[in-house]
Amino acid sequence: MSITWSRSIGYTGSIIQARASAFSRVAHRSRIETLLNKLLYGTVVVIVLTALCVVGLDVQVAEFILLRTGRAFLFSHTVASLPDLLLATVIAVCSASWAGYFLLVQKGTSDRRTRLFRVLGTALPIAFVAKGVLKWIFGRVDTRTWLVHPETYSFHWFHGGVNFQGFPSGHMLVFTPLFLAMWNYSPRLRPVVLAGWLGLAVALLVTEYHFLGDLIAGSYLGYLIYFGVDRASATWSGSLGGSADQGR
Repeated sequence: MSITWSRSIGYTGSIIQARASAFSRVAHRSRIETLLNKLLYGTVVVIVLTALCVVGLDVQVAEFILLRTGRAFLFSHTVASLPDLLLATVIAVCSASWAGYFLLVQKGTSDRRTRLFRVLGTALPIAFVAKGVLKWIFGRVDTRTWLVHPETYSFHWFHGGVNFQGFPSGHMLVFTPLFLAMWNYSPRLRPVVLAGWLGLAVALLVTEYHFLGDLIAGSYLGYLIYFGVDRASATWSGSLGGSADQGR
């Protein structure tokens, strides 16, 4: 009698476990479908906004800024010779991130900090390489070149070159993953992060280094890179049974 009862309990437990596992798979599949739908809708919206910018809004915004600031400001020595510290920033952040990551790992620590460092150390170089490839593919002139040579306003596919690197904005593409990582890591810093992100976009726009469409595309591509790397990092941590997601 006791053996039959034990078998019955074991069989019932197996059924419950199987149903729970099936429910978990369905819920996981549903979450993935929801994420993919959001990404699809977001991509469509960004494409439409970028297209609207390219066909007219970019020129209108650039002409408005030119009217308000003047050529003397835009082509002054200070504005025209602003240093490009993007590569140096990527190298510095990546080096610090991986140094911090391996230092924590050696101490046996696996928490939000290790995930932050791993995401930054991976996403930023990917974003930097992606911006170079995409700029070469699209070959769009930057705003400052267009101001001098209006006839060049277009995409010059697979052109490359110094004056054909406007689309997408490399600074927005690279810095957006950095800002998003800090946004998710420390909610208390979100006002500062938002101010930094908006400040960078406004600075690039006001100095006529980029059209508005360049900034929108660069920001969204940076978001996609961050999202992909962060999800991959979470999956990798979970497969190792780590606690990198704790407190997140």
